Formats: sequence, C-alpha cells, structure tokens
Amino acid sequence: MNTEPARKLTTILAADVAGYSRLDGGLAANGAEGKSAGSYDAFISYNHAHDSQVAAILQSAVQKLGKAWYQRRALRVFRDDTSLAASPHLWGAIEQALTQSRYLILLASPESAASFWVDRELAWWLAHKSADTVLVALTAGELNWDETAGGFRSPDSAPLPPSLKQRLSDEPLWIDLRSYRDARGDARFIDLAADFAAAIHGIAKEDLLSRELQQHRRALSLAWSAIAALALLLVAAGWEWRVAVSETKQAATQRNNLVAELATGELSQGDNDGAIRLAAHAARLEFALDKDAVATSIPAAVLAKIVSQTHWRVVLGGHEKIVRSAAFSPDGKRLVTASEDRTARIWDAASGKEQGVLRGHEDTVTSAAFSPDGAHIVTASADKTVRIWDAATLAQIIVLSGHDAPVASAVYSPDGARVVSASDDATAIIWDAGTGRRIATLKGHELGVNSAVFSPDGQRALTASADATIRIWDAATGKQLSSWQEAGNPVFSALFDTDGKRLVAVMGDNTVRVLDAATGNRLALLQGGDDAISTAAFSPDGKSIVTAGSDGTAQTWDAALTRKLVVFHGHEGAVGWAAFSPDGTQVVTASADTTARVWDAREEAVGVVLAGHEGNVRAVAFSPDGERVATASLDKTARVWDAATGKALLTLIGHDGGLDWVEFSRDGAFIVTASLDGTARVWDAVSGRGIAALRGHQGFVYSAAFSPDGKRVVTASADRTARVWDAASGKEILELRGHTNTVFAAAFSPDGARIVTGSSDLTVRIWDATSGQQIATLHGDAQTGANFIQRINSVAYSPDGENILTTSTDRTARIWDVATGQEKAVFNHAIEIKNAVYSPDGRRIATIAADGGLRIWDVATQREVAVLTNGVELNAEAFSPDGTRIAIAKADEAALVVDIRFATMMPGDLLDEVCGRRLGPLSHLSRDEMNFAGYPGSAPLIDVCGPAK
Repeated sequence: MNTEPARKLTTILAADVAGYSRLDGGLAANGAEGKSAGSYDAFISYNHAHDSQVAAILQSAVQKLGKAWYQRRALRVFRDDTSLAASPHLWGAIEQALTQSRYLILLASPESAASFWVDRELAWWLAHKSADTVLVALTAGELNWDETAGGFRSPDSAPLPPSLKQRLSDEPLWIDLRSYRDARGDARFIDLAADFAAAIHGIAKEDLLSRELQQHRRALSLAWSAIAALALLLVAAGWEWRVAVSETKQAATQRNNLVAELATGELSQGDNDGAIRLAAHAARLEFALDKDAVATSIPAAVLAKIVSQTHWRVVLGGHEKIVRSAAFSPDGKRLVTASEDRTARIWDAASGKEQGVLRGHEDTVTSAAFSPDGAHIVTASADKTVRIWDAATLAQIIVLSGHDAPVASAVYSPDGARVVSASDDATAIIWDAGTGRRIATLKGHELGVNSAVFSPDGQRALTASADATIRIWDAATGKQLSSWQEAGNPVFSALFDTDGKRLVAVMGDNTVRVLDAATGNRLALLQGGDDAISTAAFSPDGKSIVTAGSDGTAQTWDAALTRKLVVFHGHEGAVGWAAFSPDGTQVVTASADTTARVWDAREEAVGVVLAGHEGNVRAVAFSPDGERVATASLDKTARVWDAATGKALLTLIGHDGGLDWVEFSRDGAFIVTASLDGTARVWDAVSGRGIAALRGHQGFVYSAAFSPDGKRVVTASADRTARVWDAASGKEILELRGHTNTVFAAAFSPDGARIVTGSSDLTVRIWDATSGQQIATLHGDAQTGANFIQRINSVAYSPDGENILTTSTDRTARIWDVATGQEKAVFNHAIEIKNAVYSPDGRRIATIAADGGLRIWDVATQREVAVLTNGVELNAEAFSPDGTRIAIAKADEAALVVDIRFATMMPGDLLDEVCGRRLGPLSHLSRDEMNFAGYPGSAPLIDVCGPAK
C-alpha cells in the first residue's frame, strides 16, 4: 500500500493542530483568547458516519457561548471533521490534540461505543487525565444511572466505549441530544450546550448565560451608539467569513488531493478498479466543491492518468467460480461466458449487465460460443456433454452425448450448420448442429484433445492435443490431412487466422508459436517467462495476437510476436482465456477471479500507423479539420496521410536535403516544410504543387511556421537568424538577428503580432512581427535555478498567447509568462526533452524526450496524465484540433496517430466514462483507509456515480 498520502496528511493535520484555521473544523489561527495557539479547551470524540452534524453544531455552540462581541470564540474546541482519526497513520497528530485539550466531549451512541477509534481516544484520555473531565452528549441509545449501585442500569447496553464504562464511579455530566442528531440546533439546544460550556469555563451555568446576555446587550448598545463603526465591522466580518470559507475549501481540496494520491498507490498495487474508484470519488468531491476549478485540480489530473492507463471497459461479475472462457456474439453486442459454477451466462457487452443464465450442465462448463447468426449458443462441459441453447429464450435445444470423458471445447462451423467438440477421450467429434447427429469422429490422437476449431472456410478442422501433436482433418469425411509435432510438448490450444493460412498454438514449454497451416513450418516464436501462457488468438485482421497467462494479465503482440502492444492489468487471478471482438477493437478475458472483462484493444502506442517514408520521420502536423496528417522525413520528402485510415494521399518532393519540420496553414490550404538543404518551401496541401521556395538562410533550416492569417512564414536556422517571408511569393520580409548561436525554433503568437525564437545561445527571444524589433529576452532567473543552462530545442505560444512553452537539453520543459518573463511551471524528465506542444484548449502539454517517451501533462497541476512509450525513438508530436488524438513522428520511418481522449477529456465527461463501466471492489483498501477516503463504514463497493456528498 502506498502510505505517502497518509504521511502527507499527517503533516497537514499536525500543522492544523499547531494553529491553522478551519471554518468548521475547530482549528483557528489564534484559538480562544488568552490561550496558546496549540491548546484546546475540549476535544470532541464521535462517530463520523452518524454524528458529524450534531458534533458540528455542538462545537459551534460551546465555542461561542459567553464570548465577548470582539471575540471570534470564547472557547477553542478540537473537532476532527474530516474522518482523519480513522487512519492509524494519523494517531500521532490526534494524540497531540488530546494532549493539548482540557476536556473530552464524547458523543455517545451505539455506533461510537463500537468504534475502535473512539475507544482508543477515550482509553488514552483516561490513562493520562481524569475521568471527571469527560463530558457525555447522548445522541442515541439509553443512559440510566443507578445512584445506589454506583453504575449504569443495564451496563452492557449503555452506549459508551468499554474503556469509559470501566472507569466511571460517579455519574458523568451528560446531556441528551438525541432529538438533534438529524436536526438543527434551537434555543433548547443552546441551553443544553451551556451545561458543557459552563463546566469548561469553570463557572455556574446561570453565570454563563448571564454573561452571554450581558455581552449581547453590550454589543447592541455599542452598535446603536456607533452605526458607522458597525458598518465597518460588517465589512470586516464579511471579509473574515470569506477568508474562513476559502480556508475551508482549501482544506477540503487538500483532502481530495490526498485521496487522489491514494488512488495512484492503488494503481501501483495493480488494483485498477480501486484506483479508478478513489480517483473518481476525489474528482466528484472536488467537482461539488468548485465546479469551475475542478478541471485544473489534482484529482482530475490523477483520474485522467489512471483511466488513460487502464483499458478495461466493463467487468462481468456474476459467476461464483472460475470463468473458463468468454466469447463475443457475431455483432459484438453480447458476450457469453462459461464457468466452473456449472453455468454459462449471457451479457450486454457495452454495460456488462447480465442478460441470462444457461443452467443444465452437471459439471464445469468449459467453453461457450455463439452461432454465426447469434441465434444459438453451444456449450461444452466436464459432464461429457455438449449442449445447444436458444440465445434469446435460454431454452436448451439439443444435448450432444457421445464423448467418454470431459469435453474441453465446442465451437460452430462458419456456416453454423455443424459443431466440433474436443474431449479428454482423445477424440474430436463433428456434429450436425440442427439434429445433433454425429457426422464424423476424428480419431488418431493418443491423449486428450484440448481444442478443436474449423478453418475459416469450414472445410477443415484443427485439433491440438496433449500428445504433442497438431492435426488437420477433412471436416466432411473426418479424414486426417496432416499432422506434426512441435518441440515434443503438449499443445494446449491451436487456432487458425482469419484466412486459414496460419496457426497460433500455445505449447507446453510455455511458448506461443505461429505456424504455416500448410507445412507446419514455424513463422514466429514467443518464449514465455516465469508465468504460464494459457491461450493465444489472432485478431480479425490477422495483424496482432492476444495472449493470456497465470500472472493475471492479457497482452497483445504484433503477428510476428516481436513487439508487445498492450498489457491488460486488472484481474486478480490467472487469466485462462482471451479473444478479440469481431471488429478487433476489444478483447474479452476470462479469469480465475470469477470475472470476465472487456478491454479496449486500441492501445495508444499502436494507433493508426503512417508507414511509407524511407528515413527518420522528424516532424508531424494535423490539418485544421483533423482529417489529414503531414509528416516530414530525412528521406527528403513530406507526405500527407488520411488520419483515420493511414492511407497516403500526397508526397511532396523538391527538397535537396532531409526535412526537419512541417506545418499546415490555419485554413488547411497550404503546407510549409523546413529542410537541412537551407530552404523552406510552401506547398498546396491538396494538389501537392510547390508554391514558393524560401531561400536566403546560410545554414540548415530547423523549423517553419505560418502566421495566423497564413500570409507569412517564420523560419529558424543554424545561421543564427530567424526570418519572416511572404508565403505566396517566397520573398524575405524581415531578418531577426540577435541570437549568437543556432536558432532551432520560431513561432508566431496567436494574434500574429509577436514571434518567439529559441536558440542554443541559451536564450528565448520575443520579437515584433512587423518591425523585427526585439522586445524581450528570456534568460530565466539564475537565483531560482530557472535559467536556461543548455540549448533551447523548441518554443511555442499558448493558445491564448499569454505564455510561452520551451524545451531544453537541460531535461525540462518550462512555461513562461509573456508579460513578465517569469517562469510559471516546470516539467522534468530524466533525459533531454526534444519538443513540447500545447493542446488546443491549453489545459495540457505533450513532451517528447530523447528516451522515446511521450508524456502528456496537466498544465495547472504540472502532473502527468498519460505516458506513451513503444520502445522507438520519437522526434515530435502534434495534437489534433479537438485534442482527442496526437500524431507522433518516429525515428523508425513511420508516424502514429494515437487516441488520447481520456487524457484530455473534461472531468465531467471523464466521470461519465467511468460511470459507464462496471467497477470491481476496492480489494486493496483496509477499512481504515476507506474511512480516510471518506467512504461510509467498510462497504466493499462504493457507488462513485451517485451524488457527491
């Protein structure tokens, strides 16, 4: 468990105990007058789930009774209003508050009597202080003191903590607040509270109330005699109220931030469900606290990161035992699962809602699959039978009996007319799906058959056996067509790809092998590690393979089994089955943790691949409509692609050297490229025709950017200058001279009035875009360590033009205030940052580092919200206009278009996304941690989609 949030919260609470202010929480900067800032007149101990409201109004009443008109309070009462006492990590701070208190007020109820933490507070108090300083406010239950016996009547039922019951020899001072547990205070409540306030003041109740009346009259007299002064006091009071409200909001925000931090700890423990629940809970509380500010809050940033890193869509939780298999319906809208609880179940694939249960098997249901038309389901069982069901009515149609041992699997033929089953009796049987008649028995294996499937054309059957052989049969006659052994190990499963030319097999030596279906020759090999691989299957397009194993994960790979694409974390038991949806966008897994899960198979690191360049891709840009992507490569060409399909649309040929930058004009009509041949060029973005060559630099041109109106271009060069050109004619307009070394980047401000440049002379400079006059130079602040110590790699204006984003070989990206030149934010990498760009709304930035990692950051909190890595060096990135995708230039001659919608989604939409999933339990949270997070009791499931409280 990650205890860092608890340690941080301990620090915050300790600071509160030392004298910080909280509106409702009983902590104030100065405390009651005449007392030290770290002392309290009383400490309230109570059950947070049931008595928070009455504790708050009691605290307020006790503190204010008898106060002078100029005092904020007459007494200082500690009340932990954020459930922090429920965390063992915070006991030190609570003990400190107890030490500094003179009285203890117990809110007595059956719930507080059963509370470990209330009893612990009382036990500490009685071990260090007198029982005479305990004041009891009854909120539920019965207290009946027997004066003769010197104790409570029916002591076992008295709603007091055990430690207190054992110490009371005289009736304690107590008041009855049972009628106020769910109600506001009134005059009678004030009278009851005066009993406690008088005891704490050490005066008679009558004297206290008399003092209260005198103070009230004195305040009125002063008010009537100095109405002008009263007006000023009202202003001051209003200001104090606003400050107090602000401090309360700050305290709540801190708490929400720490719950979000606890969520990251759960994610590191592998509890994706718990992490999402905690982060969503914190974000919802922050949303309720300040709807306008939540978008820039830490909980929102943490939630974005966690959702971005988790791929599951829904959890199918309903089986009572291990789930053995799961399969999509042909239209992808339903799922069927098979379990050791002797049932198969049908689910809605989008919501995870159970639609029906197939009951009838007398033993484990080992597999379940839909017919090609989705109308029927076939199940196989350890009860030696295969059964066919109506998928709509759930009625059992046919029982196929004939195997002499448990049946391992059963699937339909592509035309739905037949079923093939595999059994531990060393045979597979082909059946007529309509009549149940046996068509052929596939005999030849010497040990159990673990799986059997039809080829995509239905003419062949493929079997995999524990006898270490894979065999192919004529599906009409049952004649064996071919057989081979692969490494002499048992074969757990074997499946065709969609065209029937390849097989993927899982072997007993913990390998996955791709084989030629005609010859049996090995085409690819994946060697498993310490965790056993249980299954493997092709995607519908044959380009990737999903595997699952005993480590509780499933993974997707390229078809050559050389590159891992996606890892699906979340199951809490071994994953025994995994398969793609019919459209390949989802994966379903079945696990020993009694659940099946649906996952998004479209990992960010995969995306749409733009392949065709013959050299390192150096830059990438989206068109303004988001439908096209332009790339620039060291192969001397730029290319334009369809952003959705990856299809090449244009190739821009004309440069004599490699290209280092590319950009669309704001209207999408033109493209500008920058080249190591010392020129930039403007192109027609539709036809690819060259419009103008920008010649004049005496060195490599590293970047080129259009002005907002598209009429000008600014370029940055190794000749130490930036230049402004007419985009239509290529004529040079301005030369921006002043840098003393290579200028790597230049960009216009959003209004076109300014230009920013970055150089290896360790400066960023701002220029007037019309006159070319230098306006400002950003060196940073050496005293704060914010100075540039190495070259500037990239510069960019924020969408609103108020800030500048820079990257440097000093391993940082920094945001600077344009008006003041002061640093506003810093984003650290472990290695040089090559490039950084703003998202269209300015809420996020994306950075690319020399280690090949792309990170997306929340600007307000300076926190990562997504990390994308694929093991290949990356050069540049660009957000799509709507911010839901990012294009990435790679050093391996390709580019990617990646879905990042979760990382950039607004908090409200992200919460809707979370609420569209089925969440599992908070499996790694203790009861104490759940109380710390603000969850009621120890309920294992929390409704993160209900109204925030």
